[in-house]
Amino acid sequence: MANQLSFDFFELPEIKPALHRRITRSYGKGDDSIITRSDRLTKRNRTMVARYYYWAELKRRRFDDTIKILADNEFFIDDRTVSNILVDYDDYLRELLNTNATRAKLRDQYPGWSWA
Repeated sequence: MANQLSFDFFELPEIKPALHRRITRSYGKGDDSIITRSDRLTKRNRTMVARYYYWAELKRRRFDDTIKILADNEFFIDDRTVSNILVDYDDYLRELLNTNATRAKLRDQYPGWSWA
């Protein structure tokens, strides 16, 4: 009896397989064009230029106010970063200016933002 191991000291519950496992779901359709980090930054930067166009041209805000809105309220980055992005994406900003992009067009391109 001394050689026999006994674990009768504890009442251990019987292990049962899980019946209802949580299934991960993706909410909404994602953007399949975003694959790398640079794709994500490009999309963010184009969105930021469109938002700049909205605030500066459609809402008629001053440059410094627009930069402050984008940096502090919408994208949470430094003012200088917003300015650098506007310089880098000057072609896209000119395209928006030349085509006189409307709120409806911006709403179609960037549906997650308020263009009212």
